[in-house]
Amino acid sequence: MATRALRDIHKKTETDWKDQFKKIRNYGEECLKSIPDSTVVIHTTRVVPQAPAVFQRIYVCFGPVKRGFLEGCRKVIGLDGCFLKGLLKGEILTAVGRDGNNQMYPIAWAVVEIENTSSWTWFLDLLKTDLHISRPDLWTIISDQQKGLSNVIASVFPGAEHRNCARHIHANWSKTHRGMLLKKLFWMCAKSTCEEQLQASLSELDKADIEAGRDLRKHPFKLWCKAYFRPEVKCDTVENNLSEAFNSTLLKCRAKPLIPMLEHMRVAMMKRIAKKRKYVQKWSGITCTTFTYQNYT
Repeated sequence: MATRALRDIHKKTETDWKDQFKKIRNYGEECLKSIPDSTVVIHTTRVVPQAPAVFQRIYVCFGPVKRGFLEGCRKVIGLDGCFLKGLLKGEILTAVGRDGNNQMYPIAWAVVEIENTSSWTWFLDLLKTDLHISRPDLWTIISDQQKGLSNVIASVFPGAEHRNCARHIHANWSKTHRGMLLKKLFWMCAKSTCEEQLQASLSELDKADIEAGRDLRKHPFKLWCKAYFRPEVKCDTVENNLSEAFNSTLLKCRAKPLIPMLEHMRVAMMKRIAKKRKYVQKWSGITCTTFTYQNYT
C-alpha cells in the first residue's frame, strides 16, 4: 500500500514537472507583454523531423535590467554556470555585471541542457545582441577555466579582454602546492600592478618552492595578473566572485520546476533593485559608499 502511494506521488510529481514545459511559451509571452524591451528566447529540438518539439533552452534578459546595466555599469561581464537540482536536469548560465558601488548586477540568465560550447555560444550571441555590443574590444569578460569557454569568448567577442578567476587558478594550483606562505605569494603575484612587482613576487615564490613557481608560470599571466589588465575598463578585479555570489543566491530555487524557478529569479532581481534604490537614497554624498570607504580608511 505504502509502495503504491509513493509510486503515485512520484508519478504525479513527474507529471507536474512535465506540465511546466507545455506552459513555458505562455510564460515567455507574459514576460514580454508585462516587461517592455525584454528578451525571452525559447529553443527547442526534435529527435527526428516528424517528432514534436522538445524544450531545450530558455534565455531571459529583462528590459529595465538591460537598460540599467548599459546606463550605469562598466563594460565588465562575469560568466558562470551552476547545476540544477531535482527532477529538472541541466544548468543555469549567468552573466553578471559590476554596478557603480562595485557590487553584483545580474544581467541575463539561461537554463540549458548542459554547459558546453554550443550552449555558451548560444547564450553569448544573444547577450551580445541584447547589449548592442558592436565593439567587443572595449569589453572585459571574466570567467572560471570552463573547458571550451575561452574559444567561445574569442569567437563571439573578438578582441575582448578575457580574464580567468585567480581564485579558481589558485584552487587548482594549491592541490599540489599547499601552505600559507605559497598562498600569500600566489596572491602577491595575482595582485601585482606592474611587471617589476610581479617578477619580484615570482622570485620570492621560486625561493620558497621552485616547482610551485614553475607550475604557476604555466598559466598565462595576462589572464589573471593585474599588471596585464587593460586600464580602459577601470576594473582591477582578479576574481569572478560576483558571478559566484549571484549563483549562491540561486540555491533555493535550483530544485524547483522550470517556471517557479524562473519566477523566483525574476522576483529576487526585482526585490534586489528595489532594496538597492532605497539604500542609495540614504547616501549623503555623490561618491558610492564602497569607494568612499576604500579612499578614507
